[in-house]
Amino acid sequence: MSAQPLLDQRWRFTVEACERMGRLGIVDEDDRVELLDGEIVAMSPIWPQHASIVNRLAELLIQRLAGRAPR
Repeated sequence: MSAQPLLDQRWRFTVEACERMGRLGIVDEDDRVELLDGEIVAMSPIWPQHASIVNRLAELLIQRLAGRAPR
């Protein structure tokens, strides 16, 4: 019986381990990945329309909550 190829194995990570990988340069801040249930998963790209809507919603919330939300 042969060993399972390395690429087929799953590795579980903690938040602390992921932060350390960032400090060591293993994962760059521009990498589109996220930690989901202990696994590092590639994120899908953000399309221009999605980014535009997110930016508009953020600006609307900033305007509506200005001076009312605690810091």
